[in-house]
Amino acid sequence: MKSTLNTRTIIIIALALSSMVVIRQNITTQIGVIVIALILLALQNDRRAIFTRLTGRLKHFWIAFLAIMILQILFRRDGEIIFQFHILKITETGIYYGITVALRLINLILIVGLLF
Repeated sequence: MKSTLNTRTIIIIALALSSMVVIRQNITTQIGVIVIALILLALQNDRRAIFTRLTGRLKHFWIAFLAIMILQILFRRDGEIIFQFHILKITETGIYYGITVALRLINLILIVGLLF
């Protein structure tokens, strides 16, 4: 199935979604943008090929996602402390930022996937 959207439209949508991902740090906004990007990818490509492409794009980045998330969780000092062991602290803010950063990276990879 060929692309149903004009290339300029896809560029504008990708620009708007990537701007929203960078500006808004809300987890629900990040998940909403993931859903929108997945819907646009499904409309643009063959539905069977979408999951093979997504897994191919994202499988190389899972270690980076987990590493960044763990670093944010362990070394973020703000917020209420959930667990502490010497210099390592797990705080609510650290967990929030870890999840947000990982979702942002996933969003940016999905949005770039709209362009190719």
